[in-house]
Amino acid sequence: GQRNLLWLYTPAHLQDAWEMLQKALAEAWEIAGADCTKFMQKIHAGYDASATFRCKHLQVWEQHRMSAQDKNQYRPRRLQERKNWRQE
Repeated sequence: GQRNLLWLYTPAHLQDAWEMLQKALAEAWEIAGADCTKFMQKIHAGYDASATFRCKHLQVWEQHRMSAQDKNQYRPRRLQERKNWRQE
């Protein structure tokens, strides 16, 4: 549905969040004094394995965004100029 993360945030926002999560996890392991190599390899493998899934969702997101932009051109001019925060 349109209430999940893919509709609330742009792919760029989600990519930034993923990178921040990786850094936070690595720092947490370091603070704990543990080697995170195996753990990080495991989450990277999961990330790589879901590449097809992410690609499909990116295509759906792009189609939705293009559709919203097409619909916007038929709105009154004063409403067209409003930015949709989900599409920034």
